[in-house]
Order: sequence, then structure tokens, then C-alpha cells
Amino acid sequence: MNNRRLTTAFEVTGSALAIAYAMLIASNTGYELLGFSLLLLSALLFAGWAIIDRRWAFLLLQVTPKHPPRLSVIVSFMVSRICHFARVFFLSCLNSVAPG
Repeated sequence: MNNRRLTTAFEVTGSALAIAYAMLIASNTGYELLGFSLLLLSALLFAGWAIIDRRWAFLLLQVTPKHPPRLSVIVSFMVSRICHFARVFFLSCLNSVAPG
């Protein structure tokens, strides 16, 4: 596959995944983790497109502090979910061990 077809595939797929992310988050149906996973994949596809097509300005926009990378949003969300599930698990263990 030549570079032109590859960059087109990355760009179109990244855009479609970003739209799917937005719709999942806006639907408020509990699929936030799936949505943020799609957003991560979209960001990786856009970064790959920028590197292959040598669009350094576009790549720079994704990683500069003025425009924080989407990855930090995804990581912070995943950490908060892991902490929530760990707390729920810990409390359920305490309730099962505690007498009466």
C-alpha cells in the first residue's frame, strides 16, 4: 500500500473513530471506556498520518501544552475508573469479612 492510500485510510478511520467517540460520550449510556478507547485509537491514527505524510505542524498540535494531547485525558479517565473499581472491590471484601 502506498503512502497516499495509507494516509487516507488513517485520516478517514481516525475521523470516523473520533465521531463514534463523541456519539458514545454524548449518548450517556455508560460506554465511556469504549469511547475513550476509540479516542485513543483515533489519536494514534492521526499521529501516524501526520508522521507518514510529514505534516509536522499537525503532529506538533497534538503534543504541545497549548493543545494538550488526548492521551492524558484518556489516561486520567482510566485511572479514575480503576480507582473506583478498586474501592468498590475493597469495600465489598470488607463487607463480606465483617461480622453480622
